[in-house]
Amino acid sequence: MLAFSLVEVLLAIVILSLGLLGLGAVIPVVIRQQRIANETTLGVNAANNAESAIRSRIDLRSRQRVSGTGSNVSPWHAWRNSETAGGMIETTRPGLWRVPEIDRETGRIQLPSGNVSFLAPAERYSIPLSQRLTPAAETGGPPPRFVWDFVARRVVSRIDDSTVRITPNDPIMIAVFVRRVDPSIRLPGGVSLARALVDSGPGGLALESRRVPVAVGTDGRPTLNGVIGAGNAGYGQPIVLQVAQGQPDYERADSPTPTRDDDRDRLQFSTANTNAQLPPGTDVQTAIALASQINQLLVDNFGNVYRVVGRDGQRVIIDPPVPAWVRNMSELQVVAFVPQVASEVKVFTITTN
Repeated sequence: MLAFSLVEVLLAIVILSLGLLGLGAVIPVVIRQQRIANETTLGVNAANNAESAIRSRIDLRSRQRVSGTGSNVSPWHAWRNSETAGGMIETTRPGLWRVPEIDRETGRIQLPSGNVSFLAPAERYSIPLSQRLTPAAETGGPPPRFVWDFVARRVVSRIDDSTVRITPNDPIMIAVFVRRVDPSIRLPGGVSLARALVDSGPGGLALESRRVPVAVGTDGRPTLNGVIGAGNAGYGQPIVLQVAQGQPDYERADSPTPTRDDDRDRLQFSTANTNAQLPPGTDVQTAIALASQINQLLVDNFGNVYRVVGRDGQRVIIDPPVPAWVRNMSELQVVAFVPQVASEVKVFTITTN
């Protein structure tokens, strides 16, 4: 009969305990990695769904009756050709990102139409929040986890640093931002998350019982609680921020004598707001702080997507670097982003009538 001494038994127990401790340390890491992978997949799916939703809205690309003129135009066409504030060829901002009109209480997106007044109901040229949630806000279904928004720009041909060429058939570039629904939303008794987010119509929930999926306070900073507050507190809108132009032009990617100031993996934001588009209540310093968050996703005015991976003084370190074909800093004018760090960004182009 095989016998073990007390020392051998104790040693075996110690070894077993160490193994269990190691296994216990690995399991949370595995669970976390699985959760991150799952959220990444859902974020990509939400971005793909957003592109499909935008492309499938034929009414946004179809000509509609307008008042005061004998011509019919599509909502995308009206926004693309608008020279008024928020329009895609606004006097000082042709070819730069523009943010659509977003209702701070309901999250409804409406395409700006400038001086054009459509005779059709607003539903014909807007995108409600219910169409932008993933999973969809359905009774008895899983709670929404992601929401998407977008910015758009008219794709113009640049002749030089100060001149662009506008043609009748310029396409529209769209950057979709996918965000996680705020994690600290507290719901009124008996109200589901889906209902709290979308039941805003006549006969729906009172304002104090409703929530938005991505909330900001009166200063434009994320609150993560979905609460619709007073003043400007409510739905967190995309932001367009101006890039500082005081840096020297980029050198060739294969320059034999690269300089510190020429780093393509660094961006500095400007405190000027000539080309910026800031939501009400958000000042430029707050916008810079939000743009500088680690893991923040930025989209420049060419449609290049960067992730903030660090800071270097007043500059942020980005990955990937600015592409080699961008030679002049003056060409890199703005970046677009959202207050909460986006889970996914997708850039694509559409055409309009």
